Amino acid sequence: MHCSPLPAHASFRLITALRLYHCLSTGVGLQSEEEMAAASRRWRDTILGYEDEVSEENERACKESIREICEVVIKRAERGIKAVKEEMRTEGKEWFQSVEMLWLEEVTVGKAMMLT
Repeated sequence: MHCSPLPAHASFRLITALRLYHCLSTGVGLQSEEEMAAASRRWRDTILGYEDEVSEENERACKESIREICEVVIKRAERGIKAVKEEMRTEGKEWFQSVEMLWLEEVTVGKAMMLT
């Protein structure tokens, strides 16, 4: 996930992987090999630029997955910030501020992605 250039956005690789994942996970109920081939063909067409999306359902599922990933990243980073601040209080090491900034960056990117 990237915060710049604006607006915040998921990487092409993440979107590609999520589209495939949701294409295959929704394809569990597909009845035939032809239906699975058609679903994977729609995914491949988006990668090649022939289509903008696999389907509306697939895009909604991908956005939901990105939101869930952002929630996990934000919670993890907030725990990291709390731990670093505790260490700074007990250890007094100034370099912990640099680590705190890295955690803050994760929170910022996660929150920005949730707004898109």
